[in-house]
Amino acid sequence: MNLLKKSLSVLAVAAMAVSLAGCGGSSSSSKSTESGEKVFRFGQSNPKVGLDMQTNTNSGASSVADNVLEGLYRWNDDNKEECVLAKDMPEVSDDGLTYTITLKKGVKFSDGSDLTTEDVKYTFERMFTPATGCTNTYMYNMITGAQDMLDGKATELSGFETVDDYTFKLHINYKFAPFVANLGMDYASIYPSDACAAAGENWGKGTNLIGTGPYVIKENDEQTKVVMVPNKKYHGKKVNLDRLEIVYIDDVSTKMMEYEQGNIDMCDLNVNLLDQYKDSKIKDEITQITPLGTYFLSLKDDANLVKKYAFVSVENYQIVATGDSVAQAEQAYYALLESNGKKADTGDFETNKLTGAISAISEAVVDGNSTYYFKIEGSETVFIGDISLSNRFPLAKTGDIVTIEFVNSKDDSEVITSIEFN
Repeated sequence: MNLLKKSLSVLAVAAMAVSLAGCGGSSSSSKSTESGEKVFRFGQSNPKVGLDMQTNTNSGASSVADNVLEGLYRWNDDNKEECVLAKDMPEVSDDGLTYTITLKKGVKFSDGSDLTTEDVKYTFERMFTPATGCTNTYMYNMITGAQDMLDGKATELSGFETVDDYTFKLHINYKFAPFVANLGMDYASIYPSDACAAAGENWGKGTNLIGTGPYVIKENDEQTKVVMVPNKKYHGKKVNLDRLEIVYIDDVSTKMMEYEQGNIDMCDLNVNLLDQYKDSKIKDEITQITPLGTYFLSLKDDANLVKKYAFVSVENYQIVATGDSVAQAEQAYYALLESNGKKADTGDFETNKLTGAISAISEAVVDGNSTYYFKIEGSETVFIGDISLSNRFPLAKTGDIVTIEFVNSKDDSEVITSIEFN
């Protein structure tokens, strides 16, 4: 991503709320009005969706919502997950199926209501309520009872256990290594139960978005701009801006004209215009931002069987590719990256090779296909492969020497992309 900023300092906007909290003062990127207000204006295209991050994956919407909402955790500019509304990182049970989380006390939403366990429970139950139309349930549906809610069989999340007003437990159906990481995504932002329920279908529209974040929405016509002002009840570091404006400009050339004329203070530079501006008078105002990377996910059913595989771009959550095999999903992902003007960096997913003796093996039929689950001596990882990889699979037994290749997802199980019986 290329960013233009009227300052020589580097600004990494993984989450604008975090980045802008320190703006102002000596920074030349914020403007002071005649009244002495410090104002920052960011130009971007209009996402043309609401700001409810449970119902969309639009990065333009999140650039607004992330200034208002907060989750239990978040990913900072150094790609480290840190506590926000949670007091500490989760306490995980020995079997890896229960996460105990304690909230910080004294945190208030911008409407003055206290943050409690009830708000977290409401947020997750809203996520799995079919009428909500949540687009990212696959990242959290390993929570016990989530699928029952999605299927309309339950109205409460059985895997959410309230301990007290500030402590709760999340029970999941199977070990899932990225679970805590997913809790740091803006899709898991915590909503105030009373205000969100009262807004109903209008939640995320206009000024109907209330959170614990550093800003509150003062104006939002959903067409030209969103105006935010500091949240007077914010529990974190005081922000130095008096007003933050997200200015909607769809045409990339018009956006650049507005930047050059000083009508906006920062914007993204479309990759197609980079050659035009890299040697211009504003070349020193261009900062290149490297995105965090890509998620690789194994999508499992209630029986803990892998059904599909997915690659998700961290820079743009709308770039999601799935497939019945890792290779199929990876190929589709690279094609999506290319079609979105992104360079497909195959280095993100290095293939690991392992040779060893099979120490245990079992078979299951998944969607009519024989799928094999096995371990290699010296490793506790469960490797998964289907019959299409080798016609030797049905004859495989403990003690057989095999060479396998797999993409390391850092999960407790790995899907192999090839197998050779030695």
